Formats: sequence, structure tokens, C-alpha cells
Amino acid sequence: MPSLSPELAQQNPERFGFELIGGLKDRSVYGSHLWDAVVSANLINEDSLHVDSKTWGSRSNAQRGEIHLGAGAFSEQQREQFIFNQADISYEDEVTLRLLHELGHLFEAGRITADSELMQDLLRTTRAVRSVNQNLGLSAIGSLSFYGADMKFREDAAELTSMYTFDPSYLKNFLGYVNKAESTPLLNSVGIATIPGHGDELFKLVENTIQEGIVS
Repeated sequence: MPSLSPELAQQNPERFGFELIGGLKDRSVYGSHLWDAVVSANLINEDSLHVDSKTWGSRSNAQRGEIHLGAGAFSEQQREQFIFNQADISYEDEVTLRLLHELGHLFEAGRITADSELMQDLLRTTRAVRSVNQNLGLSAIGSLSFYGADMKFREDAAELTSMYTFDPSYLKNFLGYVNKAESTPLLNSVGIATIPGHGDELFKLVENTIQEGIVS
């Protein structure tokens, strides 16, 4: 399996996208299952993934069934801001998490269409966390200033989805950190709230929501 790199994204974005999708099963625990679930819902296909090496910014559109994936590497400051345990995350992991985040948005759209009460519960939870914490949420991405209130909690849900599908233990460790009151200063500085006493409950909600949608 060829290594993913910013250089490959620049020189051959189509090959980069092909290798990224093809290697999901090796780079993340449930990534390929998430991809398959979104494909089965007719929300994406390989031809609808567009790689842009000039930016790290990414976006997805469920109505058009496409993802525009930024393959530019984060700066060290951005890695510290956006990536939990960033020292253990390689560039390949970074772009895998980025793709899984965008798939998380499409997964949400598919589960809403399927009338998933679990997905509704997850969205209600991420919205409630921001409501009671002065708009601090469960992801640094969701706290970026250009997201409106109607999107911030959805960004949080997509980020939790990406972390779980990357590796459930990665999300569990993150929520264990978020579960500690002593983590508040550092987390608040990047727009994340602490939720002492609720980490395990939130992990189970995310797990059940994803497993409901990726297991046929």
C-alpha cells in the first residue's frame, strides 16, 4: 500500500484519493465500514471524492453526494489545536481522520433519513453540550468562528464519528480526558468543554449510533 503524502496529493490527486479509500480498512478500525454504509445510502462514490492539495479545509454535501477533501498538512500549531494526542498521529492518520469526519456528515444525513433515534439523540447531546457551556463543544473544529450555531454541534458529532471509526480506543481516550475537570483550561483554550461524569455515557451513545448504521 503506497504511502500517502502531500506530494502525492499534489502530483496525482486521483491516485491519492484512490489509495486513501482503498487503505481505509488498514488505517482505521471501522473506516471502510463507514465508507460502505455511506456508499450504500447512495451518498458518495469514489468518483465523488475530490482531493485538493492546496488546503487542509474539507467539506461535504449530502445533496450532491460529494466530498472535497483538503490534503494539505496541518501546521504544528493546527495539529495541537485540532488533533487529540497529535504526537501519535501521522500525516496518513491526519488525512484519514479528515476523510472520516466528512463521511461522518454524510453518515448523519443517511441516518436522519432512516429515522435513527440514536442519531437524533447524539445530535441533541452535542447541541446541549454547547448550550450549557457558553458555546464550547466537543470538538475544536466545531468551535471555529465561521461555523454558525446550526452547524457547530453537527461538526462535533462528525468529529466524534471520525474518532470512533478511526479507532474506538482513540475516542475513549479523548472522552476520558474530556471527562476530567482538571483538563478544563487546556480544552477550553481550543473551544472544547469538559463533561465530568459523562464520558462513558457519551462514548456508548456514539458507539451505538455508529454500530447501528454500519452493521447490516
